[in-house]
Formats: sequence, structure tokens, C-alpha cells
Amino acid sequence: METALARIPDVAELVTIDDRARHYERRSRADRTWAQYQSVWRLFSAWCDARCLEPLPASLDTLKAYLTWLADEGRAVATINTYLAAICSAHSIAGHPFDRAPLKSILKGIRRGAKPQRQVAALVGVAIRKMLDEFRLAAPADARAQGGLRWWRPVSGT
Repeated sequence: METALARIPDVAELVTIDDRARHYERRSRADRTWAQYQSVWRLFSAWCDARCLEPLPASLDTLKAYLTWLADEGRAVATINTYLAAICSAHSIAGHPFDRAPLKSILKGIRRGAKPQRQVAALVGVAIRKMLDEFRLAAPADARAQGGLRWWRPVSGT
């Protein structure tokens, strides 16, 4: 019969599990997303430093002020949401999870006051054909010789 004490992992196993957990946490987002989050964190930290505020853990008032500043600077709503996601992610990783609920009303106000996003008309078959016709060249070999289609490789047997 196994005792509860026998099921407790040793320290070495916990370290390995912790390393694997960090690995999976890192894979939770694309490398490009992490790079963007790091860039956002540098901007947020610099903004806080210029105002003698603590970036980590940031107070609710600090985040409200930063979101307001971003909106006043004309940042798009999507950009503001990305910045907030990056800041909240940094707090979570550092062991200071941040509740976004108190920020909902300020974000709603920013969305309501923002310029509407420009909706581009969808491309339809005729427009796509016209675009392709404009780019079509006499022969792919000619384009390769001119350096225009470096990525193009002929399919064998055609």
C-alpha cells in the first residue's frame, strides 16, 4: 500500500517539472508575439520611469493613466489592447497576476471615442483576376532571369 508521503516528488523532479512548465508557458505564444510583448514592456517601463511610477507591479491607477495616455496619443484600439495584454502577461509571469476587470469601463470609453476602423471592400473573383493579369508575365523563365520571381520553382513534368 502506497502512502501519501511516497507520492511526493523529490526536489530534482520538481525542478524538472518547473523547467518543463516554463517551456510550455513560453510556447503558449509565438516567438513574434513574445518579441512584441518585450518591446511593449520596454515602452511601458520607460513611460513609468519618466513619471516616477513603478512598472512592476503596476498599480491600477498607473495602468489607467497609461491607457489614457495611449488613447490621447491616438493609438488604435487594437494597439491599446495589445499593449495591455503584454503588460498583463509580464505581471503574470512575474507572479503578480493582474485583474483586467477594473479596466473594462476605461477600455469601453476608449473604444466608443475612437475613430471607426476603415473597412476595406473584399476582393471578389473579377478583381483578383484583374490583379493577377496585371502581374502576369510572358513566361516564368523570363521573370526568373530578371530576378522578379526568385521564389518560383517550376514543377517537374510540366
